[in-house]
Amino acid sequence: MSSLAARFAATIAALLLAAIIVAVALGFLAFGVYLNLMVLMSAPAAGFGTGIAALFLAVIVLLIARGGCDLAARHRGREKSDRSRADASRLATILGDALGGEFAAAAAAHPGTTVIGSLVSGFAVGASPAMRHALRDLIFRK
Repeated sequence: MSSLAARFAATIAALLLAAIIVAVALGFLAFGVYLNLMVLMSAPAAGFGTGIAALFLAVIVLLIARGGCDLAARHRGREKSDRSRADASRLATILGDALGGEFAAAAAAHPGTTVIGSLVSGFAVGASPAMRHALRDLIFRK
């Protein structure tokens, strides 16, 4: 367990050092932009332009982060919907077991009516494309 803690501490230290290096690099980049803008305009205007560019970069980073968070939220929502589908499937199994026995008993008690009903419904579904589509949409709800 101590090796795991040591690896975790080393990773955190490396990430912290990388963040400090990136911050310093961005500072030098902003200073370089400021110096280049001073050639074209006055010092206050160059400072203002550099500040606006830094804020623009920050907004872009925030928008990218927001998009990543939205993507993660959609993924979590998909996992939740998968769980609700599993719950619905379990409920359908329970209802199917409960009602299946009753329907089987009714079909065994009235075999002639069951055969005629099956033939009529099979003919209706086979002959009517609208009926097939309605049945498909009922079974495979989107």
